Amino acid sequence: MSISKFSPVRLISQVSVRTRIIVIAIIPVIGFLANGVEFMTAQREVENAFRSAEQAADVAEASREFKLALTAMRMNAKEFAARPSYDKVSNFTAAHENAARFLDTMARESESSRKDEIAIMQARVSALKDSFSGLIHTQETVGFAEDQGLHHKLAASAKEAERVITEELTDLPGVTTQRFRALLAAMRVYEGQFRNTRNENFRQRFADAFLAFNKASDAFDILTEPKQRLDQQIQNYVNTFSEWALAASR
Repeated sequence: MSISKFSPVRLISQVSVRTRIIVIAIIPVIGFLANGVEFMTAQREVENAFRSAEQAADVAEASREFKLALTAMRMNAKEFAARPSYDKVSNFTAAHENAARFLDTMARESESSRKDEIAIMQARVSALKDSFSGLIHTQETVGFAEDQGLHHKLAASAKEAERVITEELTDLPGVTTQRFRALLAAMRVYEGQFRNTRNENFRQRFADAFLAFNKASDAFDILTEPKQRLDQQIQNYVNTFSEWALAASR
């Protein structure tokens, strides 16, 4: 068989005019579709790149905001320890909520290799909140202000001891009541110094002053009933001071 029978010119000549028109019309469409597929593939790659960049930006922004929230938590905790107030509690709570939210964003947008690290940070932030909650509870026991909690109870017990000396030991010589008042004043000074400094030396001096007070109470000739009230009130003051010291040390 002659090869010339399969030449392009001969083959084309054997195709009908209608078929030729259809083929000529389809060729540009096929080219357009091919270009379209290539364009769509490139577009998806670009979109994926943008999505990755946006996720990275979201993670970076969340990381910055998380650090700011963590700093706010730290500052409010320190300020609360120095000057307790419910405003500091509210500020700490808001900062914690922000930190938790930004960590959630980081966990959602980060690569899987970082999720374990973020989970550890989430646990630590939660532990910080628990620690601060314990600090709040302790401070509520001690008292946010001098007229609250153990602050108030301590001041009231010392004042009551002073009242007993002044109003119920009227039969004693003035020098005796002055001695009691001086010993009680010394105890209050050491109490205040310990509360301000947490220095155990002042706590020991408070205990020494209490022993001196008891010796004076035993040495002076005091009627049984007033002496019992005095001893009971001084012991109440000492017990309250011990309770305050224990709560404040937690």
